[in-house]
Amino acid sequence: MNENHDKNTMISIFKEEVQKFVKERNWAEYHTPKNLVQAINC
Repeated sequence: MNENHDKNTMISIFKEEVQKFVKERNWAEYHTPKNLVQAINC
């Protein structure tokens, strides 16, 4: 595997985990993707 593929794989895994986390807590009803990203970035 090349380095670019590894980075894309890691981003995909991270996105899936965040989506699962948000879905389990029903946060999509209350928070936009932008708000969630900003909260992670703090």
